Amino acid sequence: MQHRELFRWAFSGSGLWLMLSPYLLLGGQSSFGTDVVGEAMTLVIMGFLALIAASLSFSSYIRLRVYFGLTLGLAIIGVPQIAGFTEAIATWNAVLVGAGLVFVALLEVFQKAPQLTTIKNKCGAPNAPHASKAFPSHHFLHSAFSF
Repeated sequence: MQHRELFRWAFSGSGLWLMLSPYLLLGGQSSFGTDVVGEAMTLVIMGFLALIAASLSFSSYIRLRVYFGLTLGLAIIGVPQIAGFTEAIATWNAVLVGAGLVFVALLEVFQKAPQLTTIKNKCGAPNAPHASKAFPSHHFLHSAFSF
């Protein structure tokens, strides 16, 4: 549950930062100039998508939000090179925020799975097929098969 909170806060904060950073880093009114309007709008759109990824953390589709967040983080890293950002500060902003989002998404992917639990033999037969087999807990099954 702590990873889900970290995912939600990281993507919410990054989304808000990406939406505000063109105005804070690119000089306020100059961010509406013809030079950097594409960079500013790209960062605002990516910030909006990060907020959507944060809202996906409320759904029961656990892997969907993780893979969407991972894809979005990689897209934020790649957008400055694809779009040809001219401002170095906007490029570094996108790369650092994207790397942080990729890290949080990978942390969510590789979180520690719950320990296996053993089912005790309830019928008393020593050679029953279900005797002392290890099965994962319900949380692991829910997270593994809920895409």
